[in-house]
Amino acid sequence: MAIFGNLFGRMYGKEGPGVSKDEPRRPAFSRYLSQFFGKFGKWIQLNLLFMIPTAVVAAAMFFLYAISYTVMIPIGNTLVEVDLWHRYVFPLPLIFWYPFLAGLTMISRCAIREEPFFVFTDAMNAVKKNFKLFFLNGVIVYIVYILFSIAFDFYFYLMFQYYILFIPFILSCLVIFLFISAQFYIPMMAITFNLRLRDLYRNGLIFAVIGFPRNAFILFLILLIITYFFFLAPVMLLFELLAVIFFIAFGFVFNTYTKNFIIYPVIEKYLINGETETSREKRERIREEREQERNMSVLSEEEFNALSEIKSEYVYVNGKLIKRSEYEAQQNDEDS
Repeated sequence: MAIFGNLFGRMYGKEGPGVSKDEPRRPAFSRYLSQFFGKFGKWIQLNLLFMIPTAVVAAAMFFLYAISYTVMIPIGNTLVEVDLWHRYVFPLPLIFWYPFLAGLTMISRCAIREEPFFVFTDAMNAVKKNFKLFFLNGVIVYIVYILFSIAFDFYFYLMFQYYILFIPFILSCLVIFLFISAQFYIPMMAITFNLRLRDLYRNGLIFAVIGFPRNAFILFLILLIITYFFFLAPVMLLFELLAVIFFIAFGFVFNTYTKNFIIYPVIEKYLINGETETSREKRERIREEREQERNMSVLSEEEFNALSEIKSEYVYVNGKLIKRSEYEAQQNDEDS
């Protein structure tokens, strides 16, 4: 791993003079290529690091695949053969693989922000810090997968007999699309903000709608990769060899970095910059309130009484303003 880092670090990782804060931001595609090829050695290190938990999970899934449990399920007038073990038990180890996405997401965020990072320490710290949250999300993804696979079979086979069921079938497909799109945003929000899981899902589903064109583009890229791996690669040995090299060298980081680069502007616009605007408005409101307090403190008693026809939180006592709560507390102490 160090050999790869030294080799590609000399080729692409040379430090430059930095970017001035006043310098205009480069076009998105230029920044994408610059960060990807500029950190090429680190991407390979990160992908090889991620291959460790991937290999463990893949080994567990390999042994599970040796078992089979097939049943015939009647759906309407059709008997459907379903291997329950391969469909529901075989993918179960992926729940334990999901928390390691926190490391990939953290490093890709640093690259998108053009921030420095250390591959091993930053990735592992992100995994440790977010393990529980990502694990729970993996459990939710698994449960949703079970529910929608059942719904898909049910509506798909019955809609040819009862055309009205074509509507819930389309709605189920739409919900699946929204859920998958939400998963594009949830990992990035989880490592960036201190949010509860339900808030992550609420924001993720909102972004699934707001960022529809971006989400559709990401799914299109995923379909292209799946098409290459499962349809083109087996046709020719060279294609298959290139697919294996791509997968081992930087397949995971390429997919994660590309996906996060596409969706990050949405998070930046509505959450990061949105929080900045909210904080700025709050500071401005506090400043105005303090300015009003200073202005009120120089009013004469007659002027203040004229403005105090409605109950105020301040009272005019002995030539100065004090808060009504403090004045009432003093009065109660004197009475007691």
